[in-house]
Amino acid sequence: MKTSPSLKKVYIIPGRGGHADSFWYPWLIKSLEKADFTVTFMKMPNPDEPKKADWMSALMPLIPEMDTNTCLIGHSVGCQAALRFLSNLPSGSKISGVVLVAGWVSVPNWQGRSEKEKAVLTDWMNPPIDFSNVTGRADKFTAIFSDDDQFVPRENWAACEQYLNAGVIIKHNFGHFEFEGLLQLPEVVDAIISMSK
Repeated sequence: MKTSPSLKKVYIIPGRGGHADSFWYPWLIKSLEKADFTVTFMKMPNPDEPKKADWMSALMPLIPEMDTNTCLIGHSVGCQAALRFLSNLPSGSKISGVVLVAGWVSVPNWQGRSEKEKAVLTDWMNPPIDFSNVTGRADKFTAIFSDDDQFVPRENWAACEQYLNAGVIIKHNFGHFEFEGLLQLPEVVDAIISMSK
């Protein structure tokens, strides 16, 4: 059932293996709810081995919910999913904003990956995201990276600026934003609140 268009809505698309009680997600959900957002954490199929076709199929039913009171948050592979989902919105559809955390949006780090991990990356990277179908689907983009993320090369920083006109935030020593003890990420909430004004 379609929600009221006046509601401020946020959909969270997690990283690989991510669940609602993982990492900084519980804090994020509570913080956004306190800020009067209706928050939906997407329970993605087979999260430990994310397949692009399966994940996109899980997101497609959300298309009727997408409006200018809606924001998306993606983490890691969830960034790929968020951007590819946006590119599938009907012409003229637009949401308020997107926050990407540790997103390998243009190129992942292939070095040191297992064959199973490489298969996941190959699945998601082919074909490449058509950014021309993404940029007009959201008013604002914010991308948050870490300077020591072993999975996300720095080329992605420039790609977000160039292709999405995103505001880019660089954190120091935050890895892939999933280390034990990282329980809050205020920059995400601040970005969502700013996008929703």
